[in-house]
Amino acid sequence: LVGEAIHDHKVTNPRSHITAIGCSKWGATKNRESLILKKSSVNQSSVHLSKKEKGQQDLEPNHTHFILLDDGTYYGYEMGDYRTRLVNEISKYNDTNVPVVTIVVEGGPDTLSTIYNDLCMGIPVVLIDGSGRVPNLFASFLNQTAAMVKRDEKNNNDSTIWEKIIDIENSEILREFFHRYEDEIRHGLKDISKGSKITEEKIDTLLKYFLFCLQPTIRRKIQIFSLDSDRDLDDTIFEAIIQAKKKKGLQTEAGLNREQLLQL
Repeated sequence: LVGEAIHDHKVTNPRSHITAIGCSKWGATKNRESLILKKSSVNQSSVHLSKKEKGQQDLEPNHTHFILLDDGTYYGYEMGDYRTRLVNEISKYNDTNVPVVTIVVEGGPDTLSTIYNDLCMGIPVVLIDGSGRVPNLFASFLNQTAAMVKRDEKNNNDSTIWEKIIDIENSEILREFFHRYEDEIRHGLKDISKGSKITEEKIDTLLKYFLFCLQPTIRRKIQIFSLDSDRDLDDTIFEAIIQAKKKKGLQTEAGLNREQLLQL
């Protein structure tokens, strides 16, 4: 999605330059050996290109740079919270507080882990509903549980429970609240994990991540963009960033416009 946007921008604005830095896993990068420049050879034209294997990924050609993280493992896309921590540090470089938002298109179990890590760090998330798997599953249950969560917040005498973030170490509270949806969510998690070697223990962990994201304090940081919508994606991204800034007390009485936001 980002690559296509960069490509379209280059076509319509050939003189402009956009720096787009991708973050990927070294051990899962296809033909990674060809990226190593040997001092003894300046001409690297004769590179053997192998067929992409399961668990490997190509580097998106429209990005200008890539940071490849090496955790010593091969294949698979899971990078733990390395990417999240890196993005968070970059956003705070030189005290500039660059707005950050995660856009989720399709994706499986590792994508769900990324969403969890980003939300834990306070990074807002935009889900592209209709793109498949994780965004579709989230959009479905965010909509299904919306009325119940709103009603509970209104009727709960101890409303302060929803003003706090319930971490996965206390997931039994979340499981009790969302118990009527648990079996259906678990089935959905298995469905998005088809083709992956995944254990019941991993499904249990993914369930905790999923329920964590459904709680009121966290779900406010999630925006859904439907592919069937007439609304522009950039408006949804803008709204996601605004919601995150509100939490940090950066919202003024007059609100933030796009120009002000870009200067943050």
